[in-house]
Amino acid sequence: MMKIKSCLLGLLILLPVATSAQQGHPLAGIWLGDWGAADSDRKQVVVELTWTDTSLGGNINPGYPDEAIIASGKLDSANGWKVHIEAAGTDESGKAFTTILEGQLHESDLGSANRTMTGSWNQGGVSGNFNLRRE
Repeated sequence: MMKIKSCLLGLLILLPVATSAQQGHPLAGIWLGDWGAADSDRKQVVVELTWTDTSLGGNINPGYPDEAIIASGKLDSANGWKVHIEAAGTDESGKAFTTILEGQLHESDLGSANRTMTGSWNQGGVSGNFNLRRE
């Protein structure tokens, strides 16, 4: 009986450690980085991604001039962890535009809390590449 109590106590002690080590869905979280067509013209961005059941949501800040709300997103984990995100935003004059990210999670750091994603970024007809790191 004493061995059972000791084992249960040990499991209770280890449970918080095991649960805090879990990262959740590979896309969920705050992603910091930049995008642009050239090294001299990079725009700093914060991408907040949420995952509920099978739906990707969140927002992009700055979505110029305000946040862009993610309207749809997909993760293709079977074919190299490819990501497709579309967000709706408005420019300074109030004209609507779409931001499209076509990227890929880097498999080498997929298990890391600070995983990375890179790819192409198109915002209102302006194209470039992006680099994001999950915080």
